[in-house]
Amino acid sequence: MCVLVSHFDEVSLVSFNAFFAWYGLKRFSQGTAQSYSSLLTFAVVANIAFFTFEIGLLLNGLRSGALLWEAIALNSIALILISGAGLGVHVKQKLVTYQYQSNQS
Repeated sequence: MCVLVSHFDEVSLVSFNAFFAWYGLKRFSQGTAQSYSSLLTFAVVANIAFFTFEIGLLLNGLRSGALLWEAIALNSIALILISGAGLGVHVKQKLVTYQYQSNQS
């Protein structure tokens, strides 16, 4: 199966990440911090899950002798997904620290 066709299932992930970015930029406030934290957790888990799928495709491609551009594309997508998950964990920790400090006051 072509690598490009196998990425149609990622439309839902891209849509969710776009919504999440919009929510964080336009709707985030102290009152919505709890909802944002919940969405952030789901975003991190979804990015790690899709990262796992990308690595599986990459390993299958390497085993079957895939074209170089396919390997580069899969590597770049996997790097973007794991970077997004790492950034999400960092933001989640900052948010949890902020919420904990505001509850202590």
